[in-house]
Amino acid sequence: MARRGRRGSLSPKTFFPATGDQLEDPEDGIVWVCGKSNNLQDEHTGEKVRYALLIGRSSGFDESLFLPICDQDKSWMEGIVVIRRKNGSGFKTYSLSESRGTWLEG
Repeated sequence: MARRGRRGSLSPKTFFPATGDQLEDPEDGIVWVCGKSNNLQDEHTGEKVRYALLIGRSSGFDESLFLPICDQDKSWMEGIVVIRRKNGSGFKTYSLSESRGTWLEG
């Protein structure tokens, strides 16, 4: 019998969306899709910043919502309960575990 690998998890301290990730906020009824994620290094200070553009879709809105984010401000994570991360031809689904304070695979 084949042994299953360890259950994956995503930590709020280190998680940042990659292009194509889907983040679900059921309270507001919005699914955010990461349109583009990238890194930038300041030429003068050498500081690296991760940034992304989230595109929100909801049945309550006729138009898409746009939210630019960076890794230095984590307020965009509030309300995110499910994360779907691209995995080859499909997605891996991670659900929020209130007791652990992280998103667990499965």
